Amino acid sequence: PQLRLEKVLYGGTPMAEADKQWLREELGARTITSVLAANDGAQIGYQCGHLQGSLHHLCDDYNLLEIVDDDGHPLPDGQPGHILITSLQKQEGPLIRYRIGDYGRILHQDCSCG
Repeated sequence: PQLRLEKVLYGGTPMAEADKQWLREELGARTITSVLAANDGAQIGYQCGHLQGSLHHLCDDYNLLEIVDDDGHPLPDGQPGHILITSLQKQEGPLIRYRIGDYGRILHQDCSCG
């Protein structure tokens, strides 16, 4: 009953609002946010306090992210497809056009965090 969590950082499936509310009410969590990462070691995106669900800011200072069709051809922004990442973050070896196994799309929009 005395357990308290200030921050919850999670990855994977978007967390339901009911689960976030439970964490706030029962465990006192003030910050609940998501990261988007490749299992092979690259952080792709993060949520600020203004983003919810599956929306993330890209970590484009560190990665090149592409959305492609089934044949590996680039898709226009806004179109869903396979996520490819090129990242030099891994010391053991870079990821070059690595298909992470997830689908996504790139949306350009202003965020309240600036």
